Amino acid sequence: MAVPASQSTLTVGDIRVHFLPDGWAGILPAAYFPGSTPDAWKRHTEFLDDQGRVVSTLGCFLVERGDQNVLVDAAGGPLEADIEGVGVIRSGRMLESLAALGRPPEDIQRVLLTHLHSDHVGWLVDQENGGAVFTRATHLVGSGEREHWPGSEDPFAPPQPVQDFLAGAGIAVSDGHEVMPGVTVVETHGHTPGHVSVVLSSGTARAIILGDVVHCAVQLQEADWACFADVDPKRARETRDRLWAELEASSTVAAASHMSDYSFGRIAPAEGAHQWLMAEGVTRA
Repeated sequence: MAVPASQSTLTVGDIRVHFLPDGWAGILPAAYFPGSTPDAWKRHTEFLDDQGRVVSTLGCFLVERGDQNVLVDAAGGPLEADIEGVGVIRSGRMLESLAALGRPPEDIQRVLLTHLHSDHVGWLVDQENGGAVFTRATHLVGSGEREHWPGSEDPFAPPQPVQDFLAGAGIAVSDGHEVMPGVTVVETHGHTPGHVSVVLSSGTARAIILGDVVHCAVQLQEADWACFADVDPKRARETRDRLWAELEASSTVAAASHMSDYSFGRIAPAEGAHQWLMAEGVTRA
């Protein structure tokens, strides 16, 4: 039975990457992956909870190197919702996860947003005053991402206060932008038009924070299953296929915030498909 991923840390050379849980969602399989079928899910029950819902962890990542740091995404924020025909959402713990590392919000120097879906920007803006939660941080977002959302009726569009804040404070970044030494943006469009991932390099060690390239490890086995939140499912599939081929042939560790059970893994071959295996050397809080 699947459970939400817990707080954990990966070391990449002299870079430390912390997964910061915010909460979880239990989503009905047919709602999460409209191309799936009940019979197919009988082969993949390890991704479901005891009520038959897909377990989707909610959270983000803190990357530290020396005296520099960057928060990758801002999780879902305080939210408890039961959505008929979709599932349940329970989130709001990310700042507690950050505090467990001894980090108050004012310690964060940069916030890099892989994309602007609401479950990745929930802690960006203070709900009481509309100001930044991370008051000293520079805010970065993939080129073209902010321009996509104004006027959108997409249920996952960023809230208007977030759009307003980023219109004034957000800095656009594109492929190859170095956020800090060893931390580089790579464009991985498809899930959203300006979606980016983050490559971490130190010595011979390498990792990649995928953002929402993948939502559940079942997509490694069922390549045609697009997430219901993909803006461009065809391009999202092409991005996944390209990355799986690259990662399967390397020692690069992948990090994904929505995976159940564990957030750091490796892509490995599996009978004509791929599989998600727990990365070595990860410590849990």
